[in-house]
Amino acid sequence: MPQTGLPEDGTGADLVGAFGAMRTLVVGVDIQPGTYRTTGPVTGVDKCYWARLDSTGGDAGDVIAAGLPPGPASVTILATDKGFQTAGCAEWTKG
Repeated sequence: MPQTGLPEDGTGADLVGAFGAMRTLVVGVDIQPGTYRTTGPVTGVDKCYWARLDSTGGDAGDVIAAGLPPGPASVTILATDKGFQTAGCAEWTKG
């Protein structure tokens, strides 16, 4: 089973309160495949959240990989990914 970075119950429900609004971007529509970087959490947040998804259905099992970086981070979104979820992170830039 992949490491998801989600709480043990797998829902990620407490992430919304901790990081603000969760955004789910559809790969190929809202975000293109490639490597993206963030400077880390927005002001006032200790860690931010990101996840690559194999479906946008909202199930914990949809998570391919996830992270809770306390600082700068990068993630490579593949063309086979269906979604990318993020909360509490500064803007993600491609490159």
